[in-house]
Amino acid sequence: MKLIFLFSLLFSILPISKAQEIWKGNKQCAVCLSYDDAMDSQLDNVVPQLEKYGFKGTFYLKGAAPTITHRMGEWRALAAKGNELGNHTIFHPCSGARFPGREKDRDLDYYTLTRFLSEVEVANILLKALDGKDNRTFAYTCGDMVVEGKNICDYLPKYVSGARGGDPVYIRKEEIDLYKLPSFSCSGKTAEQMIKLVKGAQEKNSLIALIFHGVGGGHLAVEAAEHEKLLKYLKENEKNIWVAPVIDVVDYLKKVQ
Repeated sequence: MKLIFLFSLLFSILPISKAQEIWKGNKQCAVCLSYDDAMDSQLDNVVPQLEKYGFKGTFYLKGAAPTITHRMGEWRALAAKGNELGNHTIFHPCSGARFPGREKDRDLDYYTLTRFLSEVEVANILLKALDGKDNRTFAYTCGDMVVEGKNICDYLPKYVSGARGGDPVYIRKEEIDLYKLPSFSCSGKTAEQMIKLVKGAQEKNSLIALIFHGVGGGHLAVEAAEHEKLLKYLKENEKNIWVAPVIDVVDYLKKVQ
């Protein structure tokens, strides 16, 4: 009996192990701030706000985006400060069946799987030229996961460590598929609506990847002031919320799952 008591006492004073953590640092949830398509409004509005509150984000760059050429130095500086530059292909192909009016050359329904994966591979080369890194994540273009009737998820592990764009559902870390990370669109949402999504993740002890496009300008935008209110909430609740780039969360999940 004395031996059992001593073991119980020992384990009660040991720090919580990573396997027992709810999330890193025993936070309630993990939040990834992710921004798609390499847009000017992200450099102009998002970056200053992230720096103001001390957060790092993931920027999924479309390789053919004009800002890659015109503002290359700013993307490099962004990566040097600890933000992730993520893979979002070169030409951002999406299914014309789901999104009518696309040019045939950018219509995923006309792609072969080989062509699509070649874009992913070339995008990795471009991104490495910007940040010098090999380890990164991918974001599905328009959420499309099928090419030639084949699931893209099955082929991505050769190129990236994980992928954002899974269903907008709350999932505990033990059950998360690294190539279908639970993701929630923020386009057009108010701060109140976005904070509600985060609170849901806190309650469910889930990962939530928030998807932004334009912020204070550009397509599928949210107002810059609403975006900042979200960051303010995250900062005020930082003791309970782990805010990190997608790649950091994926690397953590690989260790604890």
